[in-house]
Amino acid sequence: MKDVSYYYSGEYGYQFMALHKKSIVYDPRNSNNPIIQDYFDTYDRNNNTFPIYSAVIQSEFDKLKDIELPIVPISFKMIIQEINMSWVAIIHQMVFIENAYNTFYSEYKDVIENILLYDSPDMKESLIYRYYGSGLSIFHVAAKIWIFNKSYRELNNGLITKESMSKAMEEVLKCYGELEDRTNNIHSIVYMTDFSGVTLYDYLVGFIEKFEANQI
Repeated sequence: MKDVSYYYSGEYGYQFMALHKKSIVYDPRNSNNPIIQDYFDTYDRNNNTFPIYSAVIQSEFDKLKDIELPIVPISFKMIIQEINMSWVAIIHQMVFIENAYNTFYSEYKDVIENILLYDSPDMKESLIYRYYGSGLSIFHVAAKIWIFNKSYRELNNGLITKESMSKAMEEVLKCYGELEDRTNNIHSIVYMTDFSGVTLYDYLVGFIEKFEANQI
């Protein structure tokens, strides 16, 4: 288990700098590559993620009721959430659907390596490349949403089965393994850890088990 030695919750100046850098170097839509733009257009035509985005933002507003307003404005959180949903979109389209591993890695090589590199809360750059507090990455989120959506489309008597979720997880791990090969195995995506030392693999296994338990 990694020691959670320090959070930068009080350093508001750095938080704002990190948010600004996220919107520039971390946003996957900041690309002039027409191939990447076409992948986004394809995903946007075939998927409507706005209800998910709206639900998440509404939950953020709900948290603000009867409490002191946060230093980081809700508008900033909306921008970051939109960036995160863009990562989900491009990972789903390029990695899980099109298996365009070489193109994806070529376009986002620096971001991928920084996500894997900054795996500790005592590294300030983790505020840009990992979720604050937990250390989860967009690879965690994209995988979890894919597993749920893929299983939902294969509903059996109204229940999402552990078998269908496990099958979807196998697809995710295979894709991440292929992407990992492009890093020359310097870093592992499948076994990357969050700030508590839990690997992505174990995180997804836990997600499936908890989801199944809550359905029964």
